[in-house]
Amino acid sequence: MSYKIDTNDLIEIGYFLVDSGQAMVGDPRYLDEWDANKNDEWNLEGKAGDYSYQGASATTVANSPSLSTFSASKSVALTLASGL
Repeated sequence: MSYKIDTNDLIEIGYFLVDSGQAMVGDPRYLDEWDANKNDEWNLEGKAGDYSYQGASATTVANSPSLSTFSASKSVALTLASGL
């Protein structure tokens, strides 16, 4: 099953720091459907909103213009958002 998440109506609810370059908040109920993209070529084009590692990365980049030149070795404050 493939999931697309609507990222147009996000509401900022806070900030937190990460060292790895990204973080994700999700419902553990759906972790068995998470696509880790283990054997996939790295390509974020058209993957924003996908319930996958590349989808999470693409969504982060698409919603954070300052991250377009992001270096994964730096700590960055990311916006934690909710579609509620």
